[in-house]
Amino acid sequence: AVAEAGRAADDAQGADAESTAEVGDGEDEATDVDADPRLGHWMSKAPRWQWEHRTGFRDYSQAESMHIEKKFQEGKWMARLKVGKGHTLKPREIFFYDMVQLDPASNSMRSVRRMPEMNRLQRFSWRVVTMMAGFLRGDRKWWKPKGKHDFDKAQDIMANRVRDRVAEMLNLESFAGRAVTSWWFNFLSLTMIICNSVYIWVDADCNDGLTLSDTDWGFIFFDNLFCLWFLVEVVFRVSALRAYKYAMSDKGLLMDILVTAMMILETWVLQLLVFLVFGESSAHLDKLNVLRGFRFLRLARLMRLFKIFPQLFVLMKGLFLAVQSLFYTLLLLFMLTYSFAIVFAYMSDYSEGLRNLGYDKVFLGCWNLLIYGTFLDSVGVMLDGLADAGPFFVFAFLVFVFTSSLILLNMLIGILCDVMSRVSAQAHTKAENFALEQVVLEFLEVYDVDDDRTLTREEFMSLMSNPDFEGVLQEHAVDIDALAKLKDVFFTQKLALNGTATFSKLSFDNLVDKVLQLRGGNTVTMSDMADIRGWLSRRFGDLAQIIEGGR
Repeated sequence: AVAEAGRAADDAQGADAESTAEVGDGEDEATDVDADPRLGHWMSKAPRWQWEHRTGFRDYSQAESMHIEKKFQEGKWMARLKVGKGHTLKPREIFFYDMVQLDPASNSMRSVRRMPEMNRLQRFSWRVVTMMAGFLRGDRKWWKPKGKHDFDKAQDIMANRVRDRVAEMLNLESFAGRAVTSWWFNFLSLTMIICNSVYIWVDADCNDGLTLSDTDWGFIFFDNLFCLWFLVEVVFRVSALRAYKYAMSDKGLLMDILVTAMMILETWVLQLLVFLVFGESSAHLDKLNVLRGFRFLRLARLMRLFKIFPQLFVLMKGLFLAVQSLFYTLLLLFMLTYSFAIVFAYMSDYSEGLRNLGYDKVFLGCWNLLIYGTFLDSVGVMLDGLADAGPFFVFAFLVFVFTSSLILLNMLIGILCDVMSRVSAQAHTKAENFALEQVVLEFLEVYDVDDDRTLTREEFMSLMSNPDFEGVLQEHAVDIDALAKLKDVFFTQKLALNGTATFSKLSFDNLVDKVLQLRGGNTVTMSDMADIRGWLSRRFGDLAQIIEGGR
């Protein structure tokens, strides 16, 4: 049966490749290939794309191959192809990093290749092009290659299938699971991290010993104490997992395991080996002292502070979002500095004063303009030197100062402030929405009589009459009157054959979404207009049925 399914999928793929030229977003590309012979001549010299059949590799159609090559040259990580008529409407997806195609007909993977195949240099060049294209598109992780697994993970998140990772990964019924989620364990862990960071400072200033024999007992005690605690912490966190495979998906846990392993290697293993090989002598251990410099890697544990102080995460997120604007501002500053350095270099042939200041060389000219003109370091000294060369050079230098320092750098500060304010507002709104969602769900659980996570019309009216619920909505600036008037939209009336009327139920998720939409400050969106249009359509449909029944 599996073999028959595979052969059927291959036949369907072959039929698609031979019978359809529909690719991308429409049929215009196939028509352009047939209508314009120059495209066909280009395709005869362009690389060909092939997919794996059970009898070997087969070529895509001409239009499909051109579409795939276009996406490949644009630096995209994936290309989509239409399927033939009569099959599923889900498109075929080609992932360039994995060089595979997902077939929607059989939900199977098949290999693809580009002919002629690329060598290592061409493959590396394509990787650079894709990263630059991702950076220009504003991708968050533009440096990271994206394969099928990354797209599947993004689709899972968009479909809200990734709910509670803590409940999925941790065994909360075990002692270790209850311990790592308790407040005292996290408080003690954070305290030890801060104390260890301060201890690294003290150790770097006061500890000159290389072996146990020439090291003070206080440093030996604290080294072993911190090493033992972080080992116990890692053991508890790993033991709390439902399965050890979840450790690979927790980047924070992997970082702690790596740092703890380095601590054990330095504190216990390396000291034991030194004692066994060299004894108590430290004459040959000067080079091993370099390994102590790697202790700064323990400071990576300070990243846990981001979980306790969300404001730090907001600042870091704002910095990452401002990287693109920072890059273009610095690029514009470099072009301005380079242009003025070229001008001064040419004019130095006619001015000995410029040559004495170093402007006869472009590199030294850029350096002087950057230090004295942009960073304004001893700008008066530079102006006095340029005054001896001539008033024109003083005027040109002042123009550069006003443009680079007073305009570009202040514009950069404005961009950073704008990005930080937007990120902070988004984080604040997200936190308030989360708090409101938790409170609303708590009320809904109480008023849900039959425990089906839905509300009837009567349950909704009883909920709206609760003064505590009304106070919560007012605290979060939710329009209570608008929410109460939406009861006719939430609960549609259905007439049975015997003439009795029943109302539909409202799910928790839909009610929470509507509550969040009715918060103050929200603007009308196309989603709201679509909801109104759908409600009017249903009401007119019911009215038409009533009129038809009356006839």
